[in-house]
Amino acid sequence: MRADIARFFHEYGRRKPGGANRSHDILRNLFDFAIAWGHRPEAAGNPCKGIVRYRRPPRGRLLGAVRRRTRLRLRSSTVSCRLRP
Repeated sequence: MRADIARFFHEYGRRKPGGANRSHDILRNLFDFAIAWGHRPEAAGNPCKGIVRYRRPPRGRLLGAVRRRTRLRLRSSTVSCRLRP
């Protein structure tokens, strides 16, 4: 079972690493609940455990209108300071 999940995760991850991470989260939670509710023996464990997730690059942060204006004002003042003789 673990080999099947690992194969699915890595094949899907080659095309869509973010989707593979999300599917890993869902499957891990599904097996955790199955064990907790007695549908899967606890000794069998969670087959998703030990599968390393794909690293995702950090997303940029969005600035609000006020911060954007402040940042532009600061950037323009530093550029004008550098151009002065």
